[in-house]
Amino acid sequence: MTHVENGARDSYARYPRFMRQRLLFTELLCFFLACGENTTFRPSDAGPLCPNGSAPSDANSPGCPPTLPDPGSCCYVPGTVCQYPGNEKYHYITFCGADPGSPPYWQQTYVVDRDSCDLSGEVVDLSASSVACAQRAITSCDPQDMATPQTLLDQQLGDVIATCGQPPLSGALQMNFSDGCATAVISSFGGFDYTPFLTCLEQALGGPRFACAIALDCASHRFGMSP
Repeated sequence: MTHVENGARDSYARYPRFMRQRLLFTELLCFFLACGENTTFRPSDAGPLCPNGSAPSDANSPGCPPTLPDPGSCCYVPGTVCQYPGNEKYHYITFCGADPGSPPYWQQTYVVDRDSCDLSGEVVDLSASSVACAQRAITSCDPQDMATPQTLLDQQLGDVIATCGQPPLSGALQMNFSDGCATAVISSFGGFDYTPFLTCLEQALGGPRFACAIALDCASHRFGMSP
């Protein structure tokens, strides 16, 4: 789940969450390539105000502010990325960017650290797998920057879903984990029967041990325009 203020693209909402994460990563990468980390905005260059109405000043020093800056407030060095604590579910990331006609300003997003495992639906128990969890081949997990274990796990589950043919047009899935191994699949498809798809998914989840899931409880995925 990704949310962006002041510079966000509303069009992200039409994509599944794991795709929105990838789109945001791509946008940030393109931003860095275009702006570079060594481009510095000097107060003497000031003309227009920042989106929150403030003007650049020497107080907007390079580096990360000690506390979470207000979205739209002026920053100093385009390309600067800072992280700040949120709560047990997510943390904040701010990045210093600029739109045409504006001095550099702080843009804000948050990155999911832990999904809410509260989906109600049909439950398939996977805990009785013939292969013990500790004996399964373990997948890789390399969290960095905006990629947390949870966002990486959600993306890995999106990749697994993509191997199971035509996905549901709408609905939601939740995969529960214990020590990195899937223990249950919960599906909510509005009464539609997707048995072949779910059978494929259950078999795919019964083999690997997901390194990103070792300290997590679940991963989730929504299809189509599901809220």
